[in-house]
Amino acid sequence: MSLRQSLALLALGIGAMVLLAATPAPISTSLLFGWTDFAQSSASKVQPHAGGIAVALASFLVATTCCHYLVLWLAKECNSRRASDAKIRWSVRASFSVILLCTILFALGIAVTGIVHQLGWLATSPDPIFVGKNQLRGDSDLSTYRPNEIATTTQRNWMYHILPYSHYSQPELDETKAWNAEPNASTFRTVTYESICPSMGNPIWSPDGFGLSHNAGNPEVFESRSPIRFEDFDDLGNTIMVGEVDTALVPWGDPSGLRPLTLGIRDEWQQSASGEVGYGSLHANGMMMLMGDGSTRFVTNTTDPVLLESLSRRGKREAP
Repeated sequence: MSLRQSLALLALGIGAMVLLAATPAPISTSLLFGWTDFAQSSASKVQPHAGGIAVALASFLVATTCCHYLVLWLAKECNSRRASDAKIRWSVRASFSVILLCTILFALGIAVTGIVHQLGWLATSPDPIFVGKNQLRGDSDLSTYRPNEIATTTQRNWMYHILPYSHYSQPELDETKAWNAEPNASTFRTVTYESICPSMGNPIWSPDGFGLSHNAGNPEVFESRSPIRFEDFDDLGNTIMVGEVDTALVPWGDPSGLRPLTLGIRDEWQQSASGEVGYGSLHANGMMMLMGDGSTRFVTNTTDPVLLESLSRRGKREAP
């Protein structure tokens, strides 16, 4: 490596360090190491397919072979026209390295495309770019939120407690007043689009002007009067937190926005009170459920009620 190349690499490294130093610590840490958590959580879910691996290896071998013989032919043509004795030499190792480098660059190109797309969206969106910056900072600071406790004066819906995690500012409530009494009522006369099912569309407003929710919480999780931590669950991935509902809708601020999983899943629409009807949606044959680990599952209408009841409990008495 020449001195000029070494100085260029050194300048590039110094520039990268200066850029990271100028970036807020949570953001720079997320940019550098945020992918590791995703890789660890996804590694256990990857199921290698023998056929796919065989096709990939065969494609790599064919590409390497074609590259090798193509370069050999070009080298032969060039050597035949060269007057000097210096001949162009090409090895199988060089062909392998070229194809491997092209494969890595292709994978990096896909990753960079996602980053460029996100930056382009932020630059052209009607919202100022600092909104995206604040959202990124909020994502990286989620661990700083303290555990929530249910107030003994003014009850709040589970949706209210997760507003800071959904890029909303959590409004202050008058603890001496009910959720639907002024001045608290004005807070809940809005719509949180995270609680709206795209398949349902309307209604999103109640007759008295409150924003409705197409989701209901699991009372086994949200009805506790004391803080609940991840350690209190036997299996987060097999514990239902939230499910879709399509009738007896209540406002997202209504503390009664909970439905026991023991009510089951309805296979046909019918008008009922919220405490008398189970989960359901306009999706064919079932609905989406949010699990404790953040994953979503499509649960069919024919799910065994015993299994459904087991998935609702924080402590599993039996494996689902």
